[in-house]
Amino acid sequence: MHKVCLRFLVLTGAILGTGLLFSCNSSGTSESGVVGSVITAPAAQAKWTATANLTNQGTGLAALKEEIVSFQVCGESQDWVRPPKDQQRSKWWSNPRYQNARENYVEYPWTHNFFVVYGTSDLEFDLANLSGLWSLPGNVRKSCVSRPNLESVLKLEKAELWVLLHRVKEIRFLNGEYIVIVEPTRTGAQFVQFPRFNRGRSVFRIVDPDMRVIDILDESSNTHWPY
Repeated sequence: MHKVCLRFLVLTGAILGTGLLFSCNSSGTSESGVVGSVITAPAAQAKWTATANLTNQGTGLAALKEEIVSFQVCGESQDWVRPPKDQQRSKWWSNPRYQNARENYVEYPWTHNFFVVYGTSDLEFDLANLSGLWSLPGNVRKSCVSRPNLESVLKLEKAELWVLLHRVKEIRFLNGEYIVIVEPTRTGAQFVQFPRFNRGRSVFRIVDPDMRVIDILDESSNTHWPY
């Protein structure tokens, strides 16, 4: 079994509010974990009837094997697109701030569309710069960083995903992992919050409506886990 895990730790800048990003893209981890494969386990096809209770964070809900997870789109732009490459290059890729940065550190946000944030703001600026999100209006994530929502993310009571050029259709909790069902869009960015069923490291499998795996965000591989 071969596993390739690309890790990238950044945070988004003041233009987007607060948040720590970690995204791990795995391939070949298992038959149902390979990017591009289909989640076909019977449990993944079962009916999902339970709805997560936002007030019961970390109180035993992780024992439930199958959940439909309520989520909130706390920020959204329907018409955002990444800036042209020449504009991105002149504004940020050639910026002295990144001259000594690892190549993967600079390129990863530009080539990936899904990130987990943790509510801290130390490196926000880099994610905004390197993903192209710097072109968003500064108030897009206003609700995400309201005091109650921000505190819930900081305390790991809620997870927050940043979803670029896709739209979240449904989130399911299956066998201790989050299955995030998305559909591609030509434009747009979403910022989505939902309850964590435990405060440990989680796996977020991003899949299309046919359950084909698009990306895997595995917090167990995050060497910069904030807690």
